Amino acid sequence: MDGREREQLEQTLVDAFTREELGQFCLNRLGKRLDALVRLDLKFPLIVHNLVNVAEREGWLPDLVEQVRAADLAERAARRRRQSAPVAFLRAYAEREQTALLADLRFLPQPPGPAAATDLEAQSVPLRVRCPAPRREAPPPGDRKDARPPPDVVTGFDEAFAAWQEQGRALVVVGDPGHGKSWLVGRLTQRMLRQLVEGPDGRPDGTRRLPLRVSCWRLGAHLAADPKLSLAEAVSELAAEPLVRGDPEQGKAFTASARDQIQSGSAFLLLDGWDEADPKHRPSLQTALANWLAQAPGGRLLLTSRGESYADQLPGATVWHLMPMQPAEVEPFFVRWFRDDAQVAGGLIERLRQHPALMRLAEVPLVAALLCWLWQSGEGEWPERAAPLLAACVMRRWRNWPSARSTASAGCSTRPRSRRSSPRRPGASRNACES
Repeated sequence: MDGREREQLEQTLVDAFTREELGQFCLNRLGKRLDALVRLDLKFPLIVHNLVNVAEREGWLPDLVEQVRAADLAERAARRRRQSAPVAFLRAYAEREQTALLADLRFLPQPPGPAAATDLEAQSVPLRVRCPAPRREAPPPGDRKDARPPPDVVTGFDEAFAAWQEQGRALVVVGDPGHGKSWLVGRLTQRMLRQLVEGPDGRPDGTRRLPLRVSCWRLGAHLAADPKLSLAEAVSELAAEPLVRGDPEQGKAFTASARDQIQSGSAFLLLDGWDEADPKHRPSLQTALANWLAQAPGGRLLLTSRGESYADQLPGATVWHLMPMQPAEVEPFFVRWFRDDAQVAGGLIERLRQHPALMRLAEVPLVAALLCWLWQSGEGEWPERAAPLLAACVMRRWRNWPSARSTASAGCSTRPRSRRSSPRRPGASRNACES
């Protein structure tokens, strides 16, 4: 073995193994104890170097090389190198994803203040979910009193999600329009990226899962455009698009790393809007998700959908239902929204107390946010009925559409727009809004 081949062998072993894994390899493949061959209190590259020296001196170097090839350690080493590559530019990916995320949610009303414009945690939307109750032991034979399943439990999302992460694999969050599904996906993505990039020591935390956020309609269309693509390939390409546009070489390396992490079950997929996927693409998307969950036992998946569109497409997945706010939560929501101006919040609360129907409508988080936004914009007299009031909100948002589109022109993804919702036909949209 010449010097170059020896160097490649040592580098492959260093990249493919940890110290403990190398010990297991020597014992299982070669029948030798690593601690009997070399000192283990040295740096790992030196341990590998000494191991190769011992193998050469004792005449079993060919056996070592043969077992390295048989175990396909070159590919394993390359995969681990790709997985470690994002550490160098993970912050760049996080920044690009943050920009794309805010652009995708740009039409959601935002509280006043710079923090709320960039930090979804600062918006303090109280999300509650209805979850299946923990399973009980089977009742004794003949005991009919406890034969019925326990009622569902309503709890805060964050508390339930923290418990689910310990054992869960696939989580489906269903909810009516305006209950916060897309906002939830955005907030989780932002939170996970922050935890990943800013570990306990201020450096990227490689022990955490990489969050990859993709809309179901884009993923379904991408898989349909190239049926040979695996789920890992499709998700990694779509998730890395913001990074690819900014730095193609960096984006290419990140795509490869993300693909490997999805395949190995080291990623957390956040797929938004099952109901928005093209119905023709849903069967293939469903099959791809089921296959990935079966082949990557460590993977995690969160899927959102409107309730009427989800019919147990992922058997065995945990299903939670987003709930509206409780009546007692509505007024505190307004106070948090206008955290810097209690007088403005008080004025809105007083107005809505005069119209109980509107106050009940505000139990939907998006409607509550729209009411806050309309109140702070000073739109003059309010209609006293729900439909005209919501129409006023929609029309004002519509008038801001061109400027909002320009903020997303930096290459951020947007959902497909039909001709009916095209900004080139404002009259058609106004008629639809009024009706």
